[in-house]
Amino acid sequence: MDKNKKYLLATMFMALILRIVYVLTLEDRLYFPDCFYYYKIAVDLAEGKGYDSAFTTPLYPLFLSGIYRIFGDSYLSVRIIQSFVGTVSVLLIYLLGRDVFSRKVGLIGSFITAFYPIFIFFTGLLLTETLSILLLLSLIYLLQRMVATRKVSCAVGAGFAAGLCILIRPPIAYFLLLALFMIFIACRDKAQIINCGFLIIMLAGIVLSPWIIRNYRRFDRLIILSTGGGLTLYESNNPRATGGPGVENIIWTDEMREMNEIELDSYFKKEAINFILNHPKRFLKLAFIKFRRFWSLTPNAREYSSFFYKAISLASYGPILFLSIFGLIESRRVWRELILLYLPIISSLLLHLIILGSVRYRVPITPYLILFASYAIVVLIHRFRGAKNK
Repeated sequence: MDKNKKYLLATMFMALILRIVYVLTLEDRLYFPDCFYYYKIAVDLAEGKGYDSAFTTPLYPLFLSGIYRIFGDSYLSVRIIQSFVGTVSVLLIYLLGRDVFSRKVGLIGSFITAFYPIFIFFTGLLLTETLSILLLLSLIYLLQRMVATRKVSCAVGAGFAAGLCILIRPPIAYFLLLALFMIFIACRDKAQIINCGFLIIMLAGIVLSPWIIRNYRRFDRLIILSTGGGLTLYESNNPRATGGPGVENIIWTDEMREMNEIELDSYFKKEAINFILNHPKRFLKLAFIKFRRFWSLTPNAREYSSFFYKAISLASYGPILFLSIFGLIESRRVWRELILLYLPIISSLLLHLIILGSVRYRVPITPYLILFASYAIVVLIHRFRGAKNK
C-alpha cells in the first residue's frame, strides 16, 4: 500500500472516531425545530402510518425511518450512521480533489474535511446536511468523471445521484440543469455531452417518479418536488422578513388557515413575488442581509453566539474562506476544468440571496471551498520552497 492510501485511510479513521466520540457526548434530545419535524415524519413512516403531506421531499425522512426500523427509535443510532456518512464524504473529497487538481490537493482537502468542526457538529443533528453533502459530492464527482472519460456508466451513476439529491434538496434540480448546460458550453464533444445529459435527466426522472406518482394520487395534481417552497419564499420575502428564519413573523389570517397545503403553497409564492416586485429596494436590502448571513464568519443563531462557538468558527471557517478566495484566483486559468466546483458555490449563493441566508445553508457547499483552499495551500507551499531554494 502506497503512502497516499495510508494517509487517506488514517484520515478517514480519525474522521470516524472524531464524529463518534462527539455524538456520544450529546444529550438524548433534539436540538432544532426542524429536527422535530423530520423525526416525527420518520417515526410515522417506521410505524407504518405513512406521510400524508408533500411539504418536504421524502428522502431524509425515509433515511431516518430505515434506521429506526433496524435499530429502534434512537437518536444515537442516527448519529452513529451519520458519522459513517460523513466519513465517506472525506473519501469523496479526496477523489474529487485528486481528479480535478492533484493527489496533494485531494489529501489536504480530505484532512481538512475530517477535522472541520462544523461538519462534525452537523453529524449530531437530525438534519439533511450530512447526507446531502455526501449525495452532492457523489453527483459532482460522477459528473466530473463523465466529462473526463465520456463513460456512459458515469452518466448512469450521475443520473441516479441527481435524483437522490433532488429528493433531499429540491433546488438541486436547478443546479443540475445549469451544470449540464455549462458542461455543454465548455466541452468540445457536444454530441456525447447531449447524449449523456439526456440520460442523466431521464434517470433522475425515474428516481423521482415514485414520489411524483404518489403526489398525483394523493392530491390529484402534478407535484414534482414539494409544497414547501412557497412558505420558504414568503418567509424570506414579506414585510416582516429579516433575512433569516422567520416563520413566526408570518401573520396567519382565517383565509390562510382554511387553505390546504397546495393552495397555501400557491398563495405564498404569489404574495412573495408581489412583495419583491412592489418593494425592490427592500428586496435588495434583504438580499444584502442574506449575503452577509450566508458568508458570516461566526454563527448567526443566538444559542451559538458565545465566545466559544465564535472562536471555533473563526479559527476553522475563517482560514478556509480566505484561502479559497486565493485558490479561486490562482486557478482561474483552468476555469473550464473547474466549472463543476464553481457551480454549487454560485448557484447556492444566488438561491440564498432570494430565500433564507444562514450558515446552515452554506454547509453543503463548504467542501468545494475546502478544495480551493487546499489548492491554495499547495500553491503557497510550492512558492515558499521555491523562494527558500533561491
